[in-house]
Amino acid sequence: MDIPWILAAIVGGTVSVALLLDLWAWWNPRADAVHFARTSDGWEIAIHELKPDPSATPAPRPTILFHGIVMSRHCWLPHRGVPSVARELQRRGHSLWIVELRGSGRSIPPAKAGKKWDYSFTDYADLDVPAVLEKVRELTGASSVDWVGHSLGGMVGYTRLARHGAESIEKMVTLGSPLELGKESNRLFVPRIVPIFLRLFSSVDFGFFTRVAPFFVLNAPLPWVAPFINLRKMKRRHGLAIFTWGVQRTGMRMLSRFHDWFREGGGWLPRVTTTSAPFPSPPGGLLALHGRNDLLVPPKNVRTITRWFPEAQVEAADDPNGRGFGHLDLLAGPAEVERVAERIDRFLRTETGAVPETSPGDRAAV
Repeated sequence: MDIPWILAAIVGGTVSVALLLDLWAWWNPRADAVHFARTSDGWEIAIHELKPDPSATPAPRPTILFHGIVMSRHCWLPHRGVPSVARELQRRGHSLWIVELRGSGRSIPPAKAGKKWDYSFTDYADLDVPAVLEKVRELTGASSVDWVGHSLGGMVGYTRLARHGAESIEKMVTLGSPLELGKESNRLFVPRIVPIFLRLFSSVDFGFFTRVAPFFVLNAPLPWVAPFINLRKMKRRHGLAIFTWGVQRTGMRMLSRFHDWFREGGGWLPRVTTTSAPFPSPPGGLLALHGRNDLLVPPKNVRTITRWFPEAQVEAADDPNGRGFGHLDLLAGPAEVERVAERIDRFLRTETGAVPETSPGDRAAV
């Protein structure tokens, strides 16, 4: 067989595998139901419902989960058998509603949208969030909800609070959500070619790379893997599952804004608000959790939240006597992820104004 035909077969097989994995992810949400919330500009935001374990004590309010940048619902629901915060919260009696923000997963753009990927970061907070809050309250009959956001999902929460106030959000938990961006606060290398790259495309499917070469991604000594996963802690097959299903296509306009913030450095929140800090926390409180081995969003970055939200609590999410969590370890993978779910569960169940119970190590490394 000629070499060109061999290469064509390899490329064709790789593309076929990626497409099959896409189809599998589309038809296998691993949720009890899928709902759609219509935004004021016509997007249909997908919300994946996980019903609580009927044998557990029901949580006081519905809990809405928001994913991170270039991610989808699968970061909360990785491959079956991978320990995850979402499944542990479900087991503990929480009614979960996993959101896929515009451009992610099964969310649907307006029928006549000429530029599907032409959305900004603030569109998440201004347009997607109110539609989601209204839909979840309609479906559950609840007067208020709780918010749990990972990375970007926490940043959207901060933006919502700063621009619109808490409204129907009773409590908020963020996981590895940065308050500052730039070389001084993140260990992320941003090549000079990035601005040119962002201008060339309206969107890029990062998930295509992680689906066609997952083994290489997790086993090669690539420096970009370390900021996301602590491979000394997470089993490689669990990391493989998260990268295979979680990473996806993302709009370049939104990523361009992140690049601008990184280049400018410092706190990004004042750049998306018209009022000045300090900003009020939700009535039930705001808890910011971080991983001690998170290289993408180091603990010192998360701790600066008190500059913007003085009443916020800041804690390490991982065991102070063990190896620290990486960025995605906060969601799924390590068996110790149960600790993160336990802390979230305890915070969400604590009555407003009450002093929460603490266990050894909860406030370690803060």
